[in-house]
Amino acid sequence: SPSSASSDAAREPAYVPGQALQQAAAGGRRPALQLRLDGAVARPEGGTADCPSIGSAAHWAGLCKPCDFVHRRSCRSGAACKFCHLCGPQESRLRKRQLKASARYMALVSPAAVAGGA
Repeated sequence: SPSSASSDAAREPAYVPGQALQQAAAGGRRPALQLRLDGAVARPEGGTADCPSIGSAAHWAGLCKPCDFVHRRSCRSGAACKFCHLCGPQESRLRKRQLKASARYMALVSPAAVAGGA
């Protein structure tokens, strides 16, 4: 019956925003599950033949940055180096040339594309 439903609603306490959060904080309880990144993600190892430095981990994907010092035998960071020790000695120069060439190409193509589209 409708009258009994309204009387049940009157007996239940009203919703108070943040009340559950305040009660949980006051209780000092810790969450049931604590997540730790250490166990979820493997850290790249440095110092092996496949990965001589931490920065070398992205070498196989082509996302590394070459170490300028390793081929001069003056990299002081060793296995902890954030730069790639697998890239050849000329890799930095090659990448800079490629970047300049692509910038020149984009400068040539962009105005032509704008003029052709208008």
